[in-house]
Amino acid sequence: SRSLEKEADLSGLSILRERQIDPAGFSGLFARLKTASPTGEMPEMLASHPDINERIRYVREAAGSYTVKQDSILQSIFVLLKNPAAVGQ
Repeated sequence: SRSLEKEADLSGLSILRERQIDPAGFSGLFARLKTASPTGEMPEMLASHPDINERIRYVREAAGSYTVKQDSILQSIFVLLKNPAAVGQ
């Protein structure tokens, strides 16, 4: 249900906050999904997921501001995810 999806989104955001990870990528993911989705979006009342614009709004609102720390291990994993061809170089 949409309420469970929202709860999952906010739980994920809470995990990012606890680990002091920048939440910008979380709302960025929804923005990418919006860009990649077909133009004829289903009305929210018929969908099992919340409207993507609503998800972006409430994630950004809930994220607010908090201390973010740079984690070199996570950064190296992120680089590898962006460029899998770099593995083993």
